[in-house]
Amino acid sequence: MALLDQDPSVKVIVVISKPPAKEVRDSVMDLLRAAHKPVVVVFMGERPDHHEEGLYQAYTLEETAHLAVDLLNGQQPTAVAEELPVPDVKLAEGQKNIKAYYSGGTLAYEAATMINDTLGLNAESGVDGAILNQDGYEVLDLGDDVYTQGRPHPMIDATVRKQMMTDAGQDPETAVILIDDVLGYGTHDDMAGELAPTIKKVITDAKAQGRELPVVATIVRTNLDIQDYAGQKKTLEEAGVVVCQSNAQVVKVALALIGHPVEEVVKDVEPKKATNVTMPEVPESLRKLLTVDHFVNIGVESFAKAIDENGGRAVQFDWQPIAGSPFLLDVVPAHTVIDEFNHGKLLLHAGPPITFDKMIDPVQGACIGAALFEGWADNEDDAR
Repeated sequence: MALLDQDPSVKVIVVISKPPAKEVRDSVMDLLRAAHKPVVVVFMGERPDHHEEGLYQAYTLEETAHLAVDLLNGQQPTAVAEELPVPDVKLAEGQKNIKAYYSGGTLAYEAATMINDTLGLNAESGVDGAILNQDGYEVLDLGDDVYTQGRPHPMIDATVRKQMMTDAGQDPETAVILIDDVLGYGTHDDMAGELAPTIKKVITDAKAQGRELPVVATIVRTNLDIQDYAGQKKTLEEAGVVVCQSNAQVVKVALALIGHPVEEVVKDVEPKKATNVTMPEVPESLRKLLTVDHFVNIGVESFAKAIDENGGRAVQFDWQPIAGSPFLLDVVPAHTVIDEFNHGKLLLHAGPPITFDKMIDPVQGACIGAALFEGWADNEDDAR
C-alpha cells in the first residue's frame, strides 16, 4: 500500500477485499486513512452508508469502478446511473427464487450480499461453497474446494455448473438463473460455447412446462483478453442470455424480475476519521518491483507466453514436488497390503478418494468401463 501511495504514476488507489475479520478490516481502514491520494475501498459483504474525505467506500464492484474513474478524472463521485436490460417476461405463479452459479468467490459474495440486503433474508454463508442458501435463494461459489476436488476449476470445466443449471431449470420455483463468464489466461477458450447448449435446453424445457426462465450473465474481461469478448457475448445472447455490463447489474436485473428493484443511495461525504497510522517508507529494492520485466513462471505455461508477447522475458520452470527415490521391497497380492480390497468392489485411480458424482466425465467413463469389464454390471446404467 505504501508503494502505491508513494508512486507518482498512481493517481487513485483501489482496494477490493472479500469479507475480512473486523480487526483486520479496521487496521486496513486506518492505513488507508493515512494515504496521501484518493482511495476507493470495497469490502464484499458490507453496505456502507457514507464516504470519508479522500476515502470512498463502495458497495459493489461496479460502484468501485465508477468512483475510481470519477476521481481519476478529477470529478466529484456520484451515484451510479444506468439503464438496466430487464427482459420483458411474465413469470408464472410460484416463480420467486434466484439461483446463481459463479466460477469464483468475489462475484458470488457480491451477489449474495445484494440479494440478502434487498430481500432482508438475514442469511449467513453456508457450507459447500454456498455463499447464500436460504428460502430457495441460492448463490454458489463453484471455485470452492468442495467442487474442485478431483476436477478442474469451473473457469475451465463447466460440468458441475451445467448440471446445476439443469437442476435449477427443473425447479418450478426458479425465477432466474445467474452466471458469469470469466475470460483471460488460464480459463476456458470458449466458455460461452460450452454453456450455450445447456442454456438453450434449460430455457426450452422451462417453456415447454409453461414457464419463462431468464438466464442473466456478465462477462468478466478486458478488450485485450485472448478470448473474443464480442464473440462470447454474441454466443450467449444467441442462446437466450441477457448479458449485462457488470455483476451488480446482473443481480439488479434478477431482483427487478422478482419485483424487488434496487434503489441507488447517494452517500454523504463525511470528514476523514483521525488515524495514528503513518505510511512506512518504501525501500528501493521494493520500488524496483514496479519496473521488473524478467520473471520466473511456475505452473501454467500460458502466463509465461503472455509475458513474452508483451515485451517481458519469462523463464518457464516446470516444478514438481520433491520425492524420494522408490525401491522395491516385495511383490505381493494387493489385498494383503491394501485392506480396502477385502471389503467389496474397489477401483483405484491416481488421486485422492472421490465419489462417482464428483468425478469428471472421462473418469466416470473409465469407471463404467472397468465395472463392465469386471462383470460387476450388465450395462452402463447399472454400472453407474
